[in-house]
Amino acid sequence: AFWRSDVLDYRPFETWAEAGAQDSMQLANARVAKMLAEYVAPPLDEGIAEGLNDYVARRKASEPDAFG
Repeated sequence: AFWRSDVLDYRPFETWAEAGAQDSMQLANARVAKMLAEYVAPPLDEGIAEGLNDYVARRKASEPDAFG
């Protein structure tokens, strides 16, 4: 009934302290780094990928660059 976050550390205080006492920001950062390192892009049909790239290029060309 209750959702348990994969980011939070539910171990007892002593165990948490012995393991480095990482706060929520550090735990989340490690989780994101792991997810990015293990990410594998799904297969995408070459025609679809080309169409998406063309669309993005057209949209970028039609809008001013917001980042200078």
